[in-house]
Amino acid sequence: MPVIPAFGPIRGAGFRSTLLLGLLVALLLCAGCAQPPPAPVAVAPGETPLAYAMAVQALSADLSAQVRSDAGRTEPGVAAVLNRLKGPPPARQVVVDPFIDAQNGYGTQMTQRLQDDLSRALLAATPDIRFASLTADNLAASSYVMTGTVSFEPVAQGSGERRYRALISVVDTRSARVVAHSSAWLAERNPDMTPLAAFQDSPVFLNDRYARGLVTTARGPAGAAADAVYFNQLSTAALLADAQEAYARDAFRDALGLYQRAESRADGRSMKTYSGLYVSHLKLNNLPEAERAFGQLVSVALGEGNLSIRFLFRVNSTEFIADPRLSEQYRLWVRQLAQQVVRNRVCLEVLGHSSRSGSEAYNDQLSLARAEALRRQMQADGPGALQLTRAIGRGTRDNLVGSGTDDARDAVDRRVEFRLIPCTVLRS
Repeated sequence: MPVIPAFGPIRGAGFRSTLLLGLLVALLLCAGCAQPPPAPVAVAPGETPLAYAMAVQALSADLSAQVRSDAGRTEPGVAAVLNRLKGPPPARQVVVDPFIDAQNGYGTQMTQRLQDDLSRALLAATPDIRFASLTADNLAASSYVMTGTVSFEPVAQGSGERRYRALISVVDTRSARVVAHSSAWLAERNPDMTPLAAFQDSPVFLNDRYARGLVTTARGPAGAAADAVYFNQLSTAALLADAQEAYARDAFRDALGLYQRAESRADGRSMKTYSGLYVSHLKLNNLPEAERAFGQLVSVALGEGNLSIRFLFRVNSTEFIADPRLSEQYRLWVRQLAQQVVRNRVCLEVLGHSSRSGSEAYNDQLSLARAEALRRQMQADGPGALQLTRAIGRGTRDNLVGSGTDDARDAVDRRVEFRLIPCTVLRS
């Protein structure tokens, strides 16, 4: 590009004409070498919180680059998956396993939004790859499964600051290997974590073995193996996704049939299945069947050592929330819980929790009082339950959200959960 010399003070019209002519020549000479404006700098996911739209852009760019680099590789097959796929997929397709909230295993408005927006962004970035929802047929025709979670966690080890973080992985359906992984911190402080319809009525938080495997896989680096329980249950998960979609459409009989099909599978007798059976029977007013399903749900959860029933407490109270619809269900829940404990002679710690508002001493006292109140109700429905349980107040130490907002966002912090312990501990 020509260099225009620096001139001294302009002293006359002739000089001005010469200068203007020089400028014109320079501009004409430069016209052919004009460059297009630079492309926007790509935003990479990392440790800096990003606005939601930028986070989706960054995740999409990162994941699509990794998936493209994996194209063409051939990995050894996994026998169970090969049998299900019945040969190589006709084209590269990504089936999307519904994203979940890492804190409770639920699908939420935020996880659904992220899942949909990221799928659209990835489709634009990798038009040679199709994206499909998780169904049995789509899974059988897919080269990859994408899964993700939104977690509320400390921004650094030992840090008191927490933020929402999106974690996404893409898994090869033949090798059970993570071929792409990315994560991004979200600048948004209060995303809509309201549970989706199929989860709003669930009597328990669904941190079952499958959900924990999903979260582990979503956190896994590229090259790592997907969680085995998660990967091997994808076929049943597809059936449950169909059931959840039917439930969201208020097609409760269809949902019930799909949940019953899942229950008939050896790997389908899960917390999510029995929770779905419970709420579907409840919607159809099949109360005895609903109670049976809840009893099986408690049994499975106790077997996993992970029972966190959604007893919602009033803020600063040991009383359940004043909702007649829930009050009736709570009586059923306590009855089945007490009967399962006494019938099976299992021993439990009843762990009370509280949200973060209030002093530490107050929250310790409140959480213990909640646990004691529930023990007394269990004793009324299952004589002998007091001897098989003990109450512990955890205060805010095990908060899953920790916002202290005392509303629906941190309702999971005002919970009571249960932990199996050896009965000899109670006698010592």
